[in-house]
Amino acid sequence: MINTTTLEVGQMLSVDGEAVAISAIKGRWVKLDTGNSISRGEAIAYRADFLEEHADDDEDTDIDGEYSDDLDENGNVIPLDDEDDQTDADADAEEGYAGPMLRLRERLAEGAYSKAVNGNPCCGDMVAIKLGTLKPAQVIRACLIAMNLPVNPYTHLNIGQQSMNLRNKLRGCLKREEFGFGVVAEAVEQIMEEDQVL
Repeated sequence: MINTTTLEVGQMLSVDGEAVAISAIKGRWVKLDTGNSISRGEAIAYRADFLEEHADDDEDTDIDGEYSDDLDENGNVIPLDDEDDQTDADADAEEGYAGPMLRLRERLAEGAYSKAVNGNPCCGDMVAIKLGTLKPAQVIRACLIAMNLPVNPYTHLNIGQQSMNLRNKLRGCLKREEFGFGVVAEAVEQIMEEDQVL
């Protein structure tokens, strides 16, 4: 039986037939990603509606959807080398696959992604380069520090997915100019210093 009374940031609700995410919870109020606030009781009811509507969904489909086959046990993207890329492309062509991973493979082959210091594919933006020096668990801690989050809203996901979601959330904060990139650099330095002390 799924617990529908526990609400967490990031959970999906079904409000008037539309899927919306919880962006904040404070006291008896729940703020939605649409900007609206509803009572905790309403949110619980909407959560139950969402879970009921999606009860028949494939259990393996989560935030990563079709990408989940291309992740390692930590949720990190498995780097492709030229040999693997060709083999996968041939297999996909035989199966008639036309999903988004084909475009990712093309972009990897074009050189749009490089490897970060930690070995993971890197899109080359400032956040990816700076956080690419850390392990996924360190990335999570650095993002929480930079965004001043008291808790990780993605603990229900594996470590790679947590890292990915927090990095994307961090990029959003930077885009909205909630703080500057210096905050990210300081958080990374703090994590590296903490790990050296240990």
